[in-house]
Amino acid sequence: ANNVRGGKDGFLAQHVSTCGCTPLFEKTTVLCKIKEENVRIIYEAAQMELESGACVSKPSVALSDKEICFLRCEGRRSRHGVS
Repeated sequence: ANNVRGGKDGFLAQHVSTCGCTPLFEKTTVLCKIKEENVRIIYEAAQMELESGACVSKPSVALSDKEICFLRCEGRRSRHGVS
C-alpha cells in the first residue's frame, strides 16, 4: 500500500498519482493463488480483459484476441468436465 501511495510501484501507482483516487485495498478480493509465475501472469491478463471496465491497472502481458478466446473456451470446458 505504501508503494502505491508513494507512486513507486507499477501501473496502479501511476494511475493513483495521475488520477488522485485512493485504492480500496480492504475491499480487494484475491481471485486465485497461483504459484507458477507464467501461469499467474496469463491468468491476470485474461481476468483483466474480462473485467476491462473495472480495472485501473494494466496486465503484465498483452494477450491476443485468439488467446483470450482460447482461454475462455478452455475455462468453460474444464468447468463442465469436457476434455
